[in-house]
Amino acid sequence: MRKKFSSIDTEGMLSIKKINREKSLLFIDDSAGREAIVPIFDLLKILNEQGCLKDNGFFGYDTFQSVFTWRYASEKMRSVFSVLYERIEIPGRIWVAVAKVQSKHGIISTAQYEDIRDTINGIINSPESLDVLLRSLELEKEFDHDVIATKEAFAELCKIGGGVIHHGLTSMDNVNNTEAIILAEALAIIELKIRKLLSILVRRMDENIGLVC
Repeated sequence: MRKKFSSIDTEGMLSIKKINREKSLLFIDDSAGREAIVPIFDLLKILNEQGCLKDNGFFGYDTFQSVFTWRYASEKMRSVFSVLYERIEIPGRIWVAVAKVQSKHGIISTAQYEDIRDTINGIINSPESLDVLLRSLELEKEFDHDVIATKEAFAELCKIGGGVIHHGLTSMDNVNNTEAIILAEALAIIELKIRKLLSILVRRMDENIGLVC
């Protein structure tokens, strides 16, 4: 009789006996010979907590995690909807853009803007972005506010302009624009793929124009 999943030995090999895709369940044997029925997400969570997925970017913060992720989404689309992109890279770009305008109008100093720009741009698309994300998640426990936690994580690294990041903005200024940018980039990916598909269809139609169906 199989028991509902509670704990599992990941020191050895896991034997996946059956996959129920509709209910997102795995029927597995662990290295201790115990049988278990485990939701896919629960297994991934346990493996991640035990460090088994630490070096596997497929299940990292840089990819969107879903039961459909590895089957239907492209690597680029997973990246666009990832926690790292939504919480660090896009908000960072927004804060740099806002600081540039504020500097132009004398709201903050040029030195503050340049510090924000150079620091954040140096973090985005670099391994350091993961460190900032993890710091943000840590700070969220203190502030109970995701945007402020991310702002403070960046501010800790901006020695001159850290205090004016997010100056004059509300959380929704950042969140709404972040979501709009993500959706725009996702739609751009879809548009490009549709154009490629239509191009292939047109080519195949030309190649088979004389074929009687």
